[in-house]
Amino acid sequence: MIRGEFAGKLWLMFDIYHVARNGHDVIGTYRRHKDLIRHIQFSDAPGRHEPGSGGIDFRSLFDGIEAEGYSGYFGAEYLPSRPTQETFAWLRSLSGEA
Repeated sequence: MIRGEFAGKLWLMFDIYHVARNGHDVIGTYRRHKDLIRHIQFSDAPGRHEPGSGGIDFRSLFDGIEAEGYSGYFGAEYLPSRPTQETFAWLRSLSGEA
């Protein structure tokens, strides 16, 4: 048990890329640990590039995670496959601005 100044302040960051690359069901893994998760990080798999460059269906994945009650932030951390500004189409698409 965590005590002292960190009690109630330490949480898990859920990394979609690593869960997917390890062959786990991303939604199921999130569901099992959601009470400990306060931030979600993502990149596509394989390759750890921008969404849309691999095999993850981010729209249904984000919808599923939100259906489990997550209302926090999703943070992108990826290795751009081309100049970074050229990789932002996923942002417009997933935020409903496409």
